[in-house]
Amino acid sequence: MPEIETEGGISGSALLGICHQLKEAGFACAISTVAGERPALVDVDLSDEKIHPDLRSLVDDPLAIIDIRASDYCALLIPHHLGAAQDLLNCDVLGDVLAAFLKQHKPICTIGYGTYGLCARQSHGDSSNGWQFAAGRLVTGVSVSDECRHPHFAKLPIVLQDFVEESGGTFVECPNDQVCVIVDRNLVTGPNEASTGVCIHNLLYLCQDDGQTAAPLLNGLG
Repeated sequence: MPEIETEGGISGSALLGICHQLKEAGFACAISTVAGERPALVDVDLSDEKIHPDLRSLVDDPLAIIDIRASDYCALLIPHHLGAAQDLLNCDVLGDVLAAFLKQHKPICTIGYGTYGLCARQSHGDSSNGWQFAAGRLVTGVSVSDECRHPHFAKLPIVLQDFVEESGGTFVECPNDQVCVIVDRNLVTGPNEASTGVCIHNLLYLCQDDGQTAAPLLNGLG
């Protein structure tokens, strides 16, 4: 599989904004990466002494995805970052985590390229292509019309929109660069980083009756 030769990490400022939004709503958060490595931040130098202390504390000691227990958290959030199209898509441990959250009927939110994480296969089970959702489930993420504007399009392992539709889901194509959110039962999805705030607002609404107050954030790069 060809590597995506571009910065695939998450925006440090976006990550900080996510965590502040959760904190203001009374929720703690934990960050998880594939192997417990520091997440790759595309706009922050972690060696900079002026880095925001809240951001440093978040990224210094992330969980490995294999250590996530759905019973410990009220929701799962996979934010927008290009690396998800490769590292999370091919992470069967994430597929197992998704299965656990779905079994416990806990909210799941993905944004932009983070929606590739919903396609992760389980390490064992009946799902042949990784899609674990019922037929017709409404989902959005980066659309074909959005992806094809970028030079990494030809190196993406799958076309998200095609994968969802071929797996029986319903992909909702949102206007490029516009804020949008799709909520279908306990699944919240958005098409791009600009939609992060409204997606989290809807995720928090779904979580408000849950007794726990931590939502792991997944980032697929080290």
